[in-house]
Amino acid sequence: MGIALIWEKRTKGQEDILCPKAFCDYCGEVIEDAYKGLYVWTRGEEDLTGAESFNFHTIHKGACDRGLCRRLGVDSHALLTHELRDLPVFLARNMGLEVEHVGDREETE
Repeated sequence: MGIALIWEKRTKGQEDILCPKAFCDYCGEVIEDAYKGLYVWTRGEEDLTGAESFNFHTIHKGACDRGLCRRLGVDSHALLTHELRDLPVFLARNMGLEVEHVGDREETE
């Protein structure tokens, strides 16, 4: 499932809100702690075709990343990884946002 929007139930008197959450692509559970997650991709045919973009998976560290390797039929050396905690910062920077301004509502030209 990767990253998806889900309705988060709020306390009594508050409206429910849509929240982006990272789901483990192996077990399907929400990754509640970014320090316990990874985002991963594999090297393979894409390298041979000259692809410039790759799909990635979000997973829990440990049993889930080992399980994903088995499911994909690759050994752990073929799985390229980054810490999940870094993904929001990388996305913000790649979209021209300075991290301290993420969440600001001011419109720019």
